[in-house]
Amino acid sequence: MAKAKLSGYLAGLKGKSGRAVYVETEFGTVLREWSVPRNPQTAAQQSVRLNFRQAVQLFQTLTAAQRQQWNDYASKLMIRDPETGKSRRRRGFQVYAGLSSKFLQVNPVGTVPNTPPTTPLVKDAITITVAGAVGKITYTASAANTTNVTTEFCVQKLANSARKAGRQFTSKGFFQFVVGTLTRDITLTPGSYVCAYRFVNKLTGQELPLVNLGTFTVS
Repeated sequence: MAKAKLSGYLAGLKGKSGRAVYVETEFGTVLREWSVPRNPQTAAQQSVRLNFRQAVQLFQTLTAAQRQQWNDYASKLMIRDPETGKSRRRRGFQVYAGLSSKFLQVNPVGTVPNTPPTTPLVKDAITITVAGAVGKITYTASAANTTNVTTEFCVQKLANSARKAGRQFTSKGFFQFVVGTLTRDITLTPGSYVCAYRFVNKLTGQELPLVNLGTFTVS
């Protein structure tokens, strides 16, 4: 992938040229190899889009003071350009949309918070393992989740067990481990799966990065 620094009359260049496509990103105009976009129109994909549209609509209803709170909160958050290693601050709308979309994924009929989180999300001090079986995989936690923290289960089906995981994982739902219920079964068709999880704050939509647990076989 190439990144271009454009002069004034070329700024904002985008579109397709041969096997390359110019894409405008937060870090400038990026040149990527063109590929046919995947758009399977799955129920999960449609749900993600719906949550994002709802978040966009809700942001428009915020007061000027509330929007400023989100801008102030976002100004303290940095994102890193994987190509250059440079970092930049995020915008209030971006952070609001991301947290609100995740909140709605966990709480489909919940009321999205109007103000940003007041504390960071800290990783639960528990260990999670996975085992494959007939028609399912089982996630097991060493202890209960913290109050208001739930665990999201994500998988990626591989063509075979020798393949490596890509970036696209499918969410298989959320579950809050509690004392007495420290296992969760996920029904899957036979095959090889990369299994992962992450912690999500049910009240704010804050999430931690995915933790990859490796490849497992469902028979």
